[in-house]
Amino acid sequence: MSFEDIENVFTLFCIVVGLLGCLFIYIEIPKRAFLNLTVFFMAHFMSDYFWTVYQLVTGDSMKGV
Repeated sequence: MSFEDIENVFTLFCIVVGLLGCLFIYIEIPKRAFLNLTVFFMAHFMSDYFWTVYQLVTGDSMKGV
């Protein structure tokens, strides 16, 4: 596991924490700003999730190409 893989997983963890934080605040205080932040974090999570899975599955097999 390289430093880039660890960085990708840590980024996913931080995004999940931000997403859950915004979601819980939105449930308590239903303001549009928190809804927009929740949508932003969800889109960012989906993008980074698929990128991280792609990097972990392909691994070093694509570095020689």
